[in-house]
Amino acid sequence: MFVLKHFGMKKTAAAKIENLYNGMIHKLQYTFTKEGVSVDDLKKRFEDLSNPQQANRSELIKMFLQTESRAEREAVGTLQELKTQDSLSNKSAEDSFSSKDATIEVRVVGDRPEPQIVMAKRKPLLDQSDFFRTRTASIDLPNSPAVVELDVNDTNLKAVKPFQVLSSNILERVFKVCENPQIVEKAQVLEDELRELKERIDNKYDDNLKGLHRRREEWVAKAKLKLVDEKESLVKENEIEFQEYISNIKNAFDRRLEKALALRERQYQKHLDDIQLFFSTEEELLRSWTQRVKIIEGERANNELTAYKNLIAEIFDKDVTLKLALAASLFQISALEDACKSLVSKNFMDYIDCKEWSSDLIKEKYHRELLPALSTWEILELQRLEPPQSWLHKDFLKSEIAQRRKIIRQELEEMNNRELHAITESNHPFPDLVEAAVSKRNSSRGMGALNASLKCAHIRLSNSNSTVSVIHPQRFAPVQGIVHVVCGSWGRPYYEVTIDHLDAAFGSTCAVGWDLKRESLANFPIAGLTCGEDGVSYGVSIQNDGFVNARGKAEFVGFSFHQNSVVGCGLDLANSRAVFVVNGKTIDLSAAQEEDMRLQANCAFVPAATIFAARLNSQCQVTFNFTGPFKFEQFFKDGRWSALADSKSKDV
Repeated sequence: MFVLKHFGMKKTAAAKIENLYNGMIHKLQYTFTKEGVSVDDLKKRFEDLSNPQQANRSELIKMFLQTESRAEREAVGTLQELKTQDSLSNKSAEDSFSSKDATIEVRVVGDRPEPQIVMAKRKPLLDQSDFFRTRTASIDLPNSPAVVELDVNDTNLKAVKPFQVLSSNILERVFKVCENPQIVEKAQVLEDELRELKERIDNKYDDNLKGLHRRREEWVAKAKLKLVDEKESLVKENEIEFQEYISNIKNAFDRRLEKALALRERQYQKHLDDIQLFFSTEEELLRSWTQRVKIIEGERANNELTAYKNLIAEIFDKDVTLKLALAASLFQISALEDACKSLVSKNFMDYIDCKEWSSDLIKEKYHRELLPALSTWEILELQRLEPPQSWLHKDFLKSEIAQRRKIIRQELEEMNNRELHAITESNHPFPDLVEAAVSKRNSSRGMGALNASLKCAHIRLSNSNSTVSVIHPQRFAPVQGIVHVVCGSWGRPYYEVTIDHLDAAFGSTCAVGWDLKRESLANFPIAGLTCGEDGVSYGVSIQNDGFVNARGKAEFVGFSFHQNSVVGCGLDLANSRAVFVVNGKTIDLSAAQEEDMRLQANCAFVPAATIFAARLNSQCQVTFNFTGPFKFEQFFKDGRWSALADSKSKDV
């Protein structure tokens, strides 16, 4: 108590006294007691204790010596603790160095007086780049960033020196891609997810709305049925009561019935209003929920997509995309290479004037993988450009065009006549191939074949849609060509039909001629007997049994044909008059018959035939020839007739 009182410290812990004493010994000027006694005051009081005249001096000195000894022991323990803390701190520093936040200092030397220094995060760079992983494998600097020095004059780096790939601008972008290796892919995935999310929400809304409408209709129907049942029940009850009472009170019961029916009607209307209100509320809630989901999810996806697009715009622009591609190939960063390929393939024409195409690092790989993704028109445009407009290698373009010509030539050969007609009317990148295919088709099987889109189910077309075979007998089988002509114009188109098989002895028939152009053959029309879609016009045809069909009626003329016969069909467009030839002989008709066969002007006509197989095992087949050479060429000697395939109007 004397010590506590003497030093001015009341109820002070022993540790506090020791600290004050140690501070006094070492003259720590920042040591104070609770009562504000300074170090100098404490020292003076300690010196007073050294006075031999002071009471209890020896006990106090002994106590201070013990306190000092204990303080020294505590100091030793504190020193050990500090050493332990320093050891842990060093270990923590080493751990932090190896963490993902550690950096690598990349120095580019050899092209400038001062080295270019770019800092990169260690872990993403080593994970993505085999190049830097091998360069930093032997570096072990736990207390400082690893340093990788890139000499642009090095043999491995000299290939990219002319393109300034090792500039700080490019390296910073490369390191950003290493930190975000899938930014382009994630942006594309987010675009797809956003689109799918909108579609799913719309589909869910439509399904729920349909369900609400269906339930509303069911409830309304049930309410109507309930109303009908209640009305019927009331009527029956009224009739029973009416029979029990005398007739003079029937009016009273009728009035009561009217009131009851009116009440039920009002109840039904109220119930119906409740149903409408309920489902209107549900529909509004559904619409509100759907709108909120669209806004929230769409905003989230749009924000994330915008962030990735901004990052892409920050890293990739037109001037550095191919430089980054060179860096990706050099540093073996597949994520960066995929990102560059994706961006270049989307807007290939933006990069054709970049000199980086001449680099061996991307020349062959990018040409081989990106050129097949371009359209033929784009490749032809690239072939037309020459340096310095385009740095693309001509050999790759030439090889790609040759391969495409080979494929297109084969596709043109495999097309049917209708498809080839469509190609001739369009702007094709290789018109010489189309012209060659048309010429070959004209010389071999003819243009303007039968219209396969109007083919009925019980016939089969073959020989490039020029031969018709009946596969289901006892049915009328009509066919039409795809080349149409218009009466009232100029020209004399002609075609021939060869009767390959016809079971005429057992009632099978075949009518060939000119029919109105139709959108459907579902009513199994016969040219000349079935009116057109306008209800007043007819075509014209001749049958194998000697009849001519015109203006809705059939008239016997005596000229017949049979199996292996060749029937020629001509049309004088200026006079709207049809001409038929059987085995080289023109059918002679009277003036009245010729007038009946005159066709309606300004109407479109197509070659047509209708076959009827009378027996189950009948074989009926005819072959059309629209281009020639024809069996009977005498009509072409004066030059007034022409093959139907040469007509300009084609129903393609």
